Amino acid sequence: MSFIDQSSTPDRVRTEHSRLFAAVLADTLDRMGYREQVVDQRVKHMAGPARLLGPARTVRVETVDAAPQEPYAVLLMAIDTASAGDVLVMDAGGQVTSGLFGGLLANACRSAGIRGAVVDGGIRDIAELELLDFPTFGAATHPSDSYSRQEVVEFDVPVKLGGTLVRPGDHLMADGDGIVVIPGDIVNDVFARAVQKIETESEMRASLKQGMRLREAFATYGVL
Repeated sequence: MSFIDQSSTPDRVRTEHSRLFAAVLADTLDRMGYREQVVDQRVKHMAGPARLLGPARTVRVETVDAAPQEPYAVLLMAIDTASAGDVLVMDAGGQVTSGLFGGLLANACRSAGIRGAVVDGGIRDIAELELLDFPTFGAATHPSDSYSRQEVVEFDVPVKLGGTLVRPGDHLMADGDGIVVIPGDIVNDVFARAVQKIETESEMRASLKQGMRLREAFATYGVL
């Protein structure tokens, strides 16, 4: 069960997770020896709220020069079978030859309980995505239809997002600073350590405001 199953997650845990942000998770992963978890900055916030946290529903996209016999079939299945709280992760290898994700898909995602989309490819319908208040991150905008240009060929497989490996079960944290991938097998440990780091930083911040010198504060709290 994902931590973002709002119907069964304790209020305390939801509150703790609402405090998380990309930088503190990147720091935490660094300290744990996971130093390649930040997605290339070409994939950035495009529309809707600039914060997104949840487990990845991965899909892989290929460039095509003609429509397949059943266009969109794999993409439709990936969205229709998603779990509430998932984040749609689309790996197009950074190829921006169409608008892979737009308003209609955002409406479908919202109905399926998907929390947002992160696309290493093109986005379109920015105005509608803003009106929908749907968190969307992408590589660029492109107005063309993906039909006969790009096609989702499989889902729930390991993919690359801005060069960073994302596996089914991994979690994504995306905000204005960037996107961090948290391996699924350590996600609870990472979140717990990150929350502790936030609390320690808050204590250090309070001490600095009270006049403690930076060198003393660093020696006391061990964060910066």
